[in-house]
Amino acid sequence: MAAQIAFENLKKEYDNFRNPVVIVSVEDKEIDKSKTGLMIGDLDIESTSGFEAGIASFVIYGAYNTNTCAFEYKRVKKYIMLGAQVSICIGYGSSVKEVFCGFISHVNFFFQEGENPGIRVSCMDIKGIMMANCYSKQLMAMNYSEGVKEIFNSETYTEMKTRGVFKSLDISDTPDKEDLASGLLGSVADAAGVGDLADTAMDAASAASGSAAGELADSLTGGAVSSVTNTASQVGSAVDAAKNAADTATDAANAAKNASAQLSQAAGNIPGVGGVAVPGVPGTATDKTVEMVAESDYEFVVKAAKKYNFDFFVSAGNVYFRKAKEFKDVLIELSPATGMRNVDVEYNVTGQVSKVEVRSTNVGKAEQIAGSVKISNKLSKGRYASKLVKDASVVYIDPTADSKKEAGYRAAYLAEDIAYRYGTLEAEFIGIPDLVVGRYVKLVNMGDPVNNLFYIVSVRHILNSEMGFVTRISAKAAGLGGSYSAGSGGGLLGGALGALGDVMDTVDSAMDTIDSAMDAVDDAMDQLDDLTGGVGGDIIGQIL
Repeated sequence: MAAQIAFENLKKEYDNFRNPVVIVSVEDKEIDKSKTGLMIGDLDIESTSGFEAGIASFVIYGAYNTNTCAFEYKRVKKYIMLGAQVSICIGYGSSVKEVFCGFISHVNFFFQEGENPGIRVSCMDIKGIMMANCYSKQLMAMNYSEGVKEIFNSETYTEMKTRGVFKSLDISDTPDKEDLASGLLGSVADAAGVGDLADTAMDAASAASGSAAGELADSLTGGAVSSVTNTASQVGSAVDAAKNAADTATDAANAAKNASAQLSQAAGNIPGVGGVAVPGVPGTATDKTVEMVAESDYEFVVKAAKKYNFDFFVSAGNVYFRKAKEFKDVLIELSPATGMRNVDVEYNVTGQVSKVEVRSTNVGKAEQIAGSVKISNKLSKGRYASKLVKDASVVYIDPTADSKKEAGYRAAYLAEDIAYRYGTLEAEFIGIPDLVVGRYVKLVNMGDPVNNLFYIVSVRHILNSEMGFVTRISAKAAGLGGSYSAGSGGGLLGGALGALGDVMDTVDSAMDTIDSAMDAVDDAMDQLDDLTGGVGGDIIGQIL
């Protein structure tokens, strides 16, 4: 698959990477040197796909009066207020891109003889605000993804979004939401009798086929027709049987389809999925709750991410809570020809295992709960590395896992974390604003095994008088050639919906059989017309 970004296109967009530009805006007020006399320098921005907060810092020069030996606070006040919203764009010439969005967390005034005095402004992304509180409460949500949405829909974060401290939310459903939906949909399906209705439709269709098609065809072709009248009577009886069977099958099919509609409607009424339990349907009530216990908003979301192997990070003001490493497309191919200044690739087999198991205990039943994941990744061009880890396994005790599925989700997170410790990439490039965390990059034209697929976990943009504009990235690989796979447990909503699809396929098959039966009756009537010289239809009409 081709990379999303071509380096040659970036060269054109950024005028061959000449004339680096940084634009800092505080509460939508740009710090413009031509208007304020203030200059931005020593820019340092670091984003991560891990659970840490993204940070940025820059220095405002020109606010110190050498005549009075004092900082002119009034000139710079509106640009350094603690808690103020900050947006930072970098690029070249007239082409810039936003790389950071957050708030001012702290300010330093510094002076040293022989050096240029300045004000260092440090910023954090929205995670910095999430770390500040601590709650013990029960959420309205019935699953963790809805709990994350509930937090970000609160008044505090709604205001932060309005102010521009962050820009958007991308929150994917956690498996516990799908598991809850799957279980409740199954209860609705049982209550609706979808399976029984489909069986009834199939039986009726078979009856129609047997009575109308089979018996009549045997009668006409086996020489059993003794007279036109007898044949017409048989046809009439067969037609009646076929019609009755078809009506029964049609009623059953329609009932099954109504059950399907009820089932679909129920999906929107599942607690934590979009409403309340389905009235009158056994098994749809649930006492499952999501709680925060002496933890901050940040700690709760991180807990959810670790529980279900999700990423939780902020990139240019966009908040992502999604399945780990879900975006598989390659962002860009990197090589010494793409502005690379230095690179360090390391592969380390230490700590690699072939299996991860998570155990817990069901206290009520006095039973052990266990979920495991097997890791399959290519660790070497030879055969020795795989032999070292073939029988290696690790067992974790997680008392919060209350089912085999939950243990499986936890094991998947731990297995992926271990696998991605195998390969590391540290590289520095000419400043490229388009390099972002949470995406894959591919090293090329450097020979095997350096050529590989890496997942960016950290991006650092630096712009100062000594280095100019550079971008440093840290990335990880789970195996050679991007090879990595792990088997994990967990039932999904798709299973329940797939079962419903099977039911409706059965109904459709029944209706097809009915159609075939009626076609056979039509053929028989045509044969009767041939035998009677075209008067068979009149005879049948008199009989019916």
